Amino acid sequence: PLLVACNKIDVMNLEKLEEQYPEKRAMITAIEKDNVPVLEMSTLTQEGVMAVKKQACDMLLAHRVDAKMRTKKADAILNRVHVAMPAQRDWKERKPCIPGKMIFLRFGAASRRT
Repeated sequence: PLLVACNKIDVMNLEKLEEQYPEKRAMITAIEKDNVPVLEMSTLTQEGVMAVKKQACDMLLAHRVDAKMRTKKADAILNRVHVAMPAQRDWKERKPCIPGKMIFLRFGAASRRT
């Protein structure tokens, strides 16, 4: 995955770059036409840093999941996995049933901590 982060936007952002250096902005526009995300950031003011991190992490995760799904091992696992979707057999409402011990363990233990 490829991501372009334009740093130092506290000095000059992409709009000012286009006004002062149109040839440099044209290079960035060419990169954007190739479907490469171009983000602005400033490490001095921290503006856009989290957006760049989030975008990079999302792209890496998508790439890793895609790579895992292409392996033979993933195909072998997917062939063994079956998700059952039960059909409704009548109009009776069936609420989830949580055993009392589990409710106590979850909420009782939490109340002791506070």
